[in-house]
Amino acid sequence: MSTHLLPEHLSFLNPQILDDLARYGNSQDGGYVLPRSIVANIDAVLSCGLSTDWSLEKELAAGNPERVIHVYDHTVSVRSFRRSLKNAFWKFVVGKTALAELRRRYRTVADYNEFFTGNHIHFRERIFNRQDHANDATLATAFARLGAASRILVKIDIEGDEYRVIPELTRFADRIDLIAIEFHNTEPFREVFEAQIRTLLQHFAIVHLHGNNIAGAAIDGLPDALEITFVNRRFAVSDRRRNRLPVTGLDFPNDPNRPELAVVFR
Repeated sequence: MSTHLLPEHLSFLNPQILDDLARYGNSQDGGYVLPRSIVANIDAVLSCGLSTDWSLEKELAAGNPERVIHVYDHTVSVRSFRRSLKNAFWKFVVGKTALAELRRRYRTVADYNEFFTGNHIHFRERIFNRQDHANDATLATAFARLGAASRILVKIDIEGDEYRVIPELTRFADRIDLIAIEFHNTEPFREVFEAQIRTLLQHFAIVHLHGNNIAGAAIDGLPDALEITFVNRRFAVSDRRRNRLPVTGLDFPNDPNRPELAVVFR
């Protein structure tokens, strides 16, 4: 494990301690740490970014079958998953891929078809700050589609475009109970990263933070990719601070073949 002592000027990132945190989704990239008591009462999930992992969304759906789950990702579809399966099949036939990989891609197609039905909707659109293309959707559009839902969990993992949409996110703070965001490129975008965190902190409190070890860390120790969980300030929050991360049993390395990126707050 690689440990980084963060400088005092980053103390605004120091998470408050909640005693009922739990991991939702898988144990690698795609899973997030959230407070059970608040998750239990959310009525909708707005998930920005899907790729091939919807383990978080599946677990949230299992906790409440009536929960509306809207997912946005323009880069994948059932057609792309089927095409991937077809390619794997022909590679398997000629001995260029393993049976395990063929089965994995088959499960992806089957799981997608099983999960995305009814009130679980995948919009093949890009969450963006404006509508440059026909498949762009703003947060205003996404929240309008959620109708009367007023206790929403927002997940954002959109590979750098989070900096485009976070300023609009605070417009809907009164409807959002929880936010889980993976921030990317925190070193080159440090100024905008810090500014946007401080904007979010006007309405939300940080209750968990985890460095994604797929990326490295800046000279001052801040991981270049950060998963951060925010809780709306209307909930009681603790004065206690968690000074060392990751948390055993909650956090796992995104890449199991690399050491964790541990951080310590002064």
